[in-house]
Amino acid sequence: MRRNPFFTFLGIMVLAVLLNNACKNEKTLSEFTVEIENNDENVSEQFDSIFKYSGHVVLSTDDQSILGNINKVYVDNDTLYIMHENSHIASFDKSGAYIRDYSHLGHGHGEYISLSDFDIHDDFLYLLSDNKILIYDKQNNYSGTIDLPNAAQGLCVMDSGIALNNEFGYGDSSTVDHFCYSFISNDGKVINRVRFNDALLGHTYSTNGQVGKFIKNGNRVYTYFPYNETIYEIDSISGDIKPLVDLKMETRHIGADTEAQEVDRILKSNVAKVFHAAYIYGDLLFFSYFDNRIKSVLCSLQGKIYLNGAATIDSNGLPISFYGLYTSSPSDSILSIVPAPVVKSIASGKNGLSEYPVINEISQQLESDSNPVLVFYRLNKQSL
Repeated sequence: MRRNPFFTFLGIMVLAVLLNNACKNEKTLSEFTVEIENNDENVSEQFDSIFKYSGHVVLSTDDQSILGNINKVYVDNDTLYIMHENSHIASFDKSGAYIRDYSHLGHGHGEYISLSDFDIHDDFLYLLSDNKILIYDKQNNYSGTIDLPNAAQGLCVMDSGIALNNEFGYGDSSTVDHFCYSFISNDGKVINRVRFNDALLGHTYSTNGQVGKFIKNGNRVYTYFPYNETIYEIDSISGDIKPLVDLKMETRHIGADTEAQEVDRILKSNVAKVFHAAYIYGDLLFFSYFDNRIKSVLCSLQGKIYLNGAATIDSNGLPISFYGLYTSSPSDSILSIVPAPVVKSIASGKNGLSEYPVINEISQQLESDSNPVLVFYRLNKQSL
């Protein structure tokens, strides 16, 4: 019996569509999914049982080291590199003593008009300014410039290349597409990139004054994007990003292909849950996000929840405000930043002292109200 060529062709086309969809699904599925219930309860006591106060750093406040608002903190070999609102990077030792300032504002060779982000790799500082990266050694000597194919707001430097994030999406006139992520070679050539949802342009914004949206803990690097509740892992060789964990937080996800009308509907009907800080310790994920108030979650990638709610004040009386912490070697620490005036107001109790010894110690170390206090906590895995 002869087969009808039309039905043979139709069968092949159906099979091709199914295989194509299967490949797409395989690429977009995350390895893990964690469901997180909305919880407004205060979980400060639970936080204290899991994360132990491990110390603080009061930064010196001479004329050269006044910071204002902090945008990024990087710890490299016991040296703190802090990017602040004045487009400078100041370095301090672990006791808070000022070392030097990396400031190259200007229009000349090796200078930048504004500073978007920075990273440290192989004892060099990489300073991101829109569409170029300036490289300096730790003694602040100029080493070179990498011209970028597009503007970016965040970077992460690896052995095989440089990862770039652009939260507003950058345009490509040849494809009329926008891209939120790209991986480039050390000479600026694009190796890989990820499409951005055009309908989100104009809606996205920075989180808590922090930049980058990379999670860097030693050699492991992860990233996330505005209004996207997925954490991605970056392959250190190819620069490919792979969905690692989906966080089901009772909101609709906005994907690359979501239509503009649907994007507007989602943004109007939901208060966006925006990450303020995120950390990954092996198979544990800790993140802080905004949902009418600041909330924190510690969970395993397999879905077990250890902490979920609002952690506001620790057992030492210190207000908790989490920031991202970047480290050159694996770390189990998290960072909270407390403004100096807040510490002083808590300490101004009877006889000018607080009931909390740590508060009193910090208050006595403060030289002025200019620089905030860095407070560190360490994950106590034995408590889980």
